[in-house]
Amino acid sequence: RLYARIKSEPSVTTIIGELNKPGLEWGSSREAALFAVYQRDEWLNLDEKDAVELVRKHFKGVWDGRAAMGTIVHAVNEAWVAGESPNVEMMVKDTPSFANQVDEKVAEANRYVDGLERFWNDWSPSEFQSEDVVRQPGSYIGTRDLFGRLRGVTTLLDLKTTAQQEASKGIYGPEWSLQLDAYQH
Repeated sequence: RLYARIKSEPSVTTIIGELNKPGLEWGSSREAALFAVYQRDEWLNLDEKDAVELVRKHFKGVWDGRAAMGTIVHAVNEAWVAGESPNVEMMVKDTPSFANQVDEKVAEANRYVDGLERFWNDWSPSEFQSEDVVRQPGSYIGTRDLFGRLRGVTTLLDLKTTAQQEASKGIYGPEWSLQLDAYQH
């Protein structure tokens, strides 16, 4: 992020990151358990300390992959705002954490991009800014994903790729509300 060099204010997401999110704890333990059950061959011949460490840290790779996917979707949105046609396959290929699963990740990225395209077609955003930095000197700094007009109404949006098809998974309403409120002010 462009503002990473400014050390006077923490980012909005850093501040929100301090909030208790029990769903994340549950999700990380579930990812570790799934890895332990279904990927036994990856840890079975390791000594106990290394096996435990591998299983314990597995969720970080999953979360990092989700963050990388979010970065791709944001880049597509930003390209569309600039009137460009991004190459999603190349974006995936250029993402190191996707090197061993390019086809699968291209398909996943295209599902998110299809959803983003449906949003653009259904809501016709106009007069918008994308990925613009907002700052409250001495308090916080952050980046708004999309600010403009949707069907004539001034709107602030933040793109999310954490939500799953199942409504109870990956929804962090209170945190997202705080994030948007900070960007609004």
